[in-house]
Amino acid sequence: MSESKRLTRILSLSAARKSGRLQEFIEQSESSELSVASEHGFNSLIDEAVTPHQSADQTSGSRARGGSRGK
Repeated sequence: MSESKRLTRILSLSAARKSGRLQEFIEQSESSELSVASEHGFNSLIDEAVTPHQSADQTSGSRARGGSRGK
């Protein structure tokens, strides 16, 4: 990799939109060595991150320790 390539700052989508440099962002993204996420893989990752996990001793109808019934 050349010295100038290493020193080039990565243009974020937000910065590209604000500065009117979307084409530069697209070219940068297309030439990057990062892999493209599949929709299924992305959705699975998001589901894991945002879905609360039940503890082993908690059933779907039971409250978590210290939980209230909302009354």
